[in-house]
Amino acid sequence: MNDKKPVRVLYLCSYIDGTIVDKYGLSLFSPAGLKKKQGVINSLESLDVKVTVLSPILVNDFKFKFFKSWKYRGDRGADIHFPSTITLFPFNILLLFFSSILHVMHIKKMNGFDVIIFYNYRFNVVFPAIFSKLVYQTPIILQYEDGLFDAPSRFTAILSTVLEWFVKRFLDGAVLVSSTFEKRIKTDNFAVLRGFIEDIKLTEETGQPIKNKKIVLFFGQFDTVRGIDIFLEACRMALDDETIKDKLEFWIAGYGNEGMVQKVEEAASKLINTKYIGFLHPNSEDYKNILGSVDITVNLQKPSIKFSTYCFPSKILEFMSYEKIIISTDISDIKRISNGRIVLTGPSPSDFILVLKDIIENYENYAEYGVEAKKWVIENCTMPPTGVKLRRVIDRALNSKTLK
Repeated sequence: MNDKKPVRVLYLCSYIDGTIVDKYGLSLFSPAGLKKKQGVINSLESLDVKVTVLSPILVNDFKFKFFKSWKYRGDRGADIHFPSTITLFPFNILLLFFSSILHVMHIKKMNGFDVIIFYNYRFNVVFPAIFSKLVYQTPIILQYEDGLFDAPSRFTAILSTVLEWFVKRFLDGAVLVSSTFEKRIKTDNFAVLRGFIEDIKLTEETGQPIKNKKIVLFFGQFDTVRGIDIFLEACRMALDDETIKDKLEFWIAGYGNEGMVQKVEEAASKLINTKYIGFLHPNSEDYKNILGSVDITVNLQKPSIKFSTYCFPSKILEFMSYEKIIISTDISDIKRISNGRIVLTGPSPSDFILVLKDIIENYENYAEYGVEAKKWVIENCTMPPTGVKLRRVIDRALNSKTLK
């Protein structure tokens, strides 16, 4: 890739980590979303692409607060800019809009950029992208990660739908987390990129298997979509099943709102086969140690919910990178990669229990699924393959601009 012309990318996303949560007084953030954004930055910079990040943060608070613009430097050297904002609705939206536009103009003057990638159809990143498209004729590329058009918040769903309807005609490319998004874009310049795994994670020891009991891990958000209720009910059912009750142990790690976390912790405490671990940051040593210790990992997201048609949980890729047996419901386009790598289950606790029984009875055969899953994730979700996919979309978008 060294013969390629140096490219400057402006990446528009709400870059939120623990530091940002504390600074702006946010309630929580998505570790999975953060890893996807870091993955884009790291993948591009691994190919010597210059990345500048603009991160408009929308803050709602009953108390008036003003946050002036600032920036800091990421792990690989990318400058991350945060426009000025306030907390008072609806003035926070207006200020964020204008301050983001001014930042785009400043970055264009000081550093320049050749192409824009924006994360999802959120107004705080869409408006700066469209501004750059119309004023600077900059190619814009959508990173389509979530079906916000079906978000629980009706306001978010309607706004995302309107933004998608207006913006998709201007797209010069797209990076899709799932092939199910193909029908929602109007460009044929796209790549399906399910997520990003750091290479170092693939070379670490994954721990010794538990001999007497197999550990089944639920990791992720606690809500009605991701299936924690299915997992807890299966834990109860396993206690009453003589064929597996002494062969399985269930662990729970994740996050959610305070009420849901309390419910999950209380339910787990009443089950002698279930251990509640709490929140684990995906970059922490505790997370790596836990994932290295378990034998079976699960994704029980409910397929009946429209949101599940379009999302592809990044935790599945994490599980694959640790060579674990993975049980998942039939969400999104997972069947495209599941054959011989991921064990599919129905969306009920009894379906899940039946799959667990089959795995216990044929454990050595299913262990090979983990081996094949790890091979796949190395070939598709590590650097430089992820960077190469991104660069192809970028190059085609730039070439299309040249030809116009």
